[in-house]
Amino acid sequence: MNNIYINTSILPTVDYAGYGDETTHRYYNRSESHYTMIYVTEGALSLTENGKRHIVNGGTVFFVGKNSSGTVSYEVPEKVSYIYVNFFMQAFDMPSNSKLSLGKTVNIPNLSIPEVRYIYPLPRMLEKISGSILEKKIHEYADYFNSPGRLTDLEINTRFYDILSECAKYNRELYNQHGKLSDRIINYLNEHMTEQLNTSDMEKKFYLTYKYMGTAFKKETGETILGYHTKLRMNYAKRLISTTFYSIDEISRMTGYTDALYFSRVFKKHCGLSPQTFRKSVRQPPC
Repeated sequence: MNNIYINTSILPTVDYAGYGDETTHRYYNRSESHYTMIYVTEGALSLTENGKRHIVNGGTVFFVGKNSSGTVSYEVPEKVSYIYVNFFMQAFDMPSNSKLSLGKTVNIPNLSIPEVRYIYPLPRMLEKISGSILEKKIHEYADYFNSPGRLTDLEINTRFYDILSECAKYNRELYNQHGKLSDRIINYLNEHMTEQLNTSDMEKKFYLTYKYMGTAFKKETGETILGYHTKLRMNYAKRLISTTFYSIDEISRMTGYTDALYFSRVFKKHCGLSPQTFRKSVRQPPC
């Protein structure tokens, strides 16, 4: 199959987006620049592309490439549901000697179409995106496209361009991950120990929903993300109380709490002593 690249100088044009299930059999006549993105939400989809069969499991995004002469058929052997987006994108061929770094723009001056300068490679298949921000955006896009209150074609195409960009980003994040998710979350929490927990920033960092991360973290560590983060902050507060002359109000701010009274309540709940009492009993073993 031909590789797919995002041309950052031209927006893709969405033809149609919708939902399919086991009762739906769709066939698409493909032009030189016509592509389809499929996201299988449930079951496993048997997809035939120019006589070649692919099995696309739930939680997987699959891009059907350009094909100037054939058709694509969806054969559904079992209960399945999916979201699909048909779109047009300017087609071009990459030089055989070109090298691309996934997720990074590159300048290739000798493309067959001169005005194309900056491109991103798209993965043909992205697996295990359930619970990710990408999955959420795909669902939201399909709902938006089929809503009566949708805006202009420009809005439709811009939103889909965002999804394509996220696919390139998620592909990079997926294959650059090392170690257990809980270990990477713990590293993140240590780096942001003196800040309030920002779930939105965590979702952008890990490209997963906070709910998904929380479930995985609890399963791997037996603790909640918020509980672990609070424990880190309280242990840091104890070190400050034990080894410095900062006031409790100053220490509350240094550990990311803007309200010293609230900080004291959290500290007492965690340690069993108020900050003032803990300071007086600093020689006691850490609680």
